[in-house]
Amino acid sequence: MTPPRSLKQLSTLVFWLVLLSLLLRGARHISQDTSANRPRAPDSIIVSGNDSVSIRANKRGQFVANGAINGERIRFLVDTGATLVTVSSAQARRLRLTPGKPITVNTAAGEAKAFLTRLSSVQLGGITLQGVNATIVPSYESEVALLGMSFLRHLSTENANGVMILKTLPPTRQ
Repeated sequence: MTPPRSLKQLSTLVFWLVLLSLLLRGARHISQDTSANRPRAPDSIIVSGNDSVSIRANKRGQFVANGAINGERIRFLVDTGATLVTVSSAQARRLRLTPGKPITVNTAAGEAKAFLTRLSSVQLGGITLQGVNATIVPSYESEVALLGMSFLRHLSTENANGVMILKTLPPTRQ
């Protein structure tokens, strides 16, 4: 015995609604997954004074914050494993940086060609340093610059409960 036509139409409609619901859930999950890979919104700097900055970790445990290079806004990923502040070629062009001496750097992806450069200023929250060494790495294609040790070595760092506190070090006497 075949079901009445309206029952068959109803079951087809229910099937498509369930399928659509599953697809939307999957799309939302993918969207949330890729947004976790993006840098955190500007609220990642939670406290900023003249000599300290506190940054909340994102979902991946990374410390990402807005700052500036040579007065131009830029996103930074705090990277204690990076020897120098690192920018991509696209960022270097936007910041009008001059590539200097070619060097080879070791990255998480292996060796890469890079160019030394010097930044007039690097600013994170209320902290600004002048004359910071950096690299331009053409194979680095991120929109987020790496805030490496050429900047961080001038600061003390504490990390507690998902918050990194960066403070300027007192001047050393010579």
